[in-house]
Amino acid sequence: MSEIEKSPPSDLEYVQSCDLCGLDHFQSELDVKGWSLVRCEQCGLVFTSLRYTETYLQRMYTAGYYEVASDYLSMQMAEPSEDEHDLAKWLLGMCLFEQKRTKARSLDIGCGAGRMTQAFQDSGWEAVGAKGH
Repeated sequence: MSEIEKSPPSDLEYVQSCDLCGLDHFQSELDVKGWSLVRCEQCGLVFTSLRYTETYLQRMYTAGYYEVASDYLSMQMAEPSEDEHDLAKWLLGMCLFEQKRTKARSLDIGCGAGRMTQAFQDSGWEAVGAKGH
């Protein structure tokens, strides 16, 4: 069962406007297991829409979350998987081709221990991860 199927609909929201430029016109880029990546038609920012609400994230990531979530933390400390590297490479090719760029950048807000950020860096992205709150 995917994360989206486990979460009640009230804990999810569709993004109404781009967090970077405020425009409300998006182009679908990728759908995986109920999660969508969309690209802002104004500034080119790619982000998830459907996403967890701010209220859900505050409730989920309480103080001490990582101390009690040892299974999650140990999984995050492992090297990125082949699937994660493949996803990063596929997205890199798509990004470079569609945007006619020579370099792709990624900002992962809420990156945990940085496993996906590492997969992106290993695949040639200029990638940065931030814990979020």
